Amino acid sequence: AMAAAFNITTPDRIMFGSDYPLECKTAANLTESLEMIRQAPCSVAEKTAMLGKTAAGLFGL
Repeated sequence: AMAAAFNITTPDRIMFGSDYPLECKTAANLTESLEMIRQAPCSVAEKTAMLGKTAAGLFGL
């Protein structure tokens, strides 16, 4: 999924979302989703953006 996302956009335009309560029904699912971002082939700054910095800027937080 991450490779497909990187093919159509850049990491600074990707935001993590859990789709709670629909998709991440268990802590294991949430952990797997976060680990996929942590293992992505991009910089720490890009991972930070995907895990919250982009959303914070978008929502003015």
